[in-house]
Amino acid sequence: MNIGLASMHIVDIPSLMQLKDAEGWNQTAEDWEFLITQNPDYCLVAKIQDKVIGSVTAMCYSDDLAWIGMMLVDHAHRGTGIGKLLLQEIIDRLGAIKSIGLDATPAGKPLYAKLGFIPELEICRMTIPPTRESRLDAPGYKNIQAITEANLPAVIASDQKIIGTNRGPLLEYLFDANKTDPYFQEKQDGTSSYLLGRAGTRYTQLGPLSAHSSAQAIALLTEALTGLKGKPVVVDVLADKIGLVSWLKSIGFIEQRRLVRMYLRENRLAGQVEKQYLIAGPELG
Repeated sequence: MNIGLASMHIVDIPSLMQLKDAEGWNQTAEDWEFLITQNPDYCLVAKIQDKVIGSVTAMCYSDDLAWIGMMLVDHAHRGTGIGKLLLQEIIDRLGAIKSIGLDATPAGKPLYAKLGFIPELEICRMTIPPTRESRLDAPGYKNIQAITEANLPAVIASDQKIIGTNRGPLLEYLFDANKTDPYFQEKQDGTSSYLLGRAGTRYTQLGPLSAHSSAQAIALLTEALTGLKGKPVVVDVLADKIGLVSWLKSIGFIEQRRLVRMYLRENRLAGQVEKQYLIAGPELG
């Protein structure tokens, strides 16, 4: 079996959509295009006779962080070493990046561990069927404002403090692509609480969400969920945010599965994980 690795291109997107649909994943063609155009050297496909049978991407944030995602192998070719081949190649290409991370499914965790990835924390994937249209009860935060072009730079600056690196291109993409209303709260201690999201092929994904407390996180989610009007929603919430997880369950969210956040050897970012509530998605960090 002659397997070739190649850089991912826009023309590969229809085949990549077939791979991710076979897994029931949520990404859109626009998400694939964003990953490819932002990271042309770090998005790879495995092919047999020009047929795409596997993929891996890495979203790079300066030289500080690379986030590996979209690790997919066609069902008919699993167990043949394609996943390991793709991962080893992407790791080799990312050699100069300070921290390399990913969010692993239980099935993928053993492979990542063999390649040197170390678990750091758990993430709960939670979903809800079409949400109620009546307004949810929110805690007493009344200073929630919509993110606009004028205040987006302040949100990006806050995100850099909380994550530990500049994710400006990602937040700009989510702002531009958002089919839901993005929200943020006024600054406290020099940082803003904020929530963005994006429409997927199966769910609206809410995240990233960073806040100073569970109450603020709940207030932001209440604003977003109130406006979704009957759409299914998915969130990837850090498992240590017990108050938020409990609230999500109380309004009808169901835990679908757990993901394990892992870093190659170690996490060298000086972020503020205590303020991180929802991630942008496993492919984006």
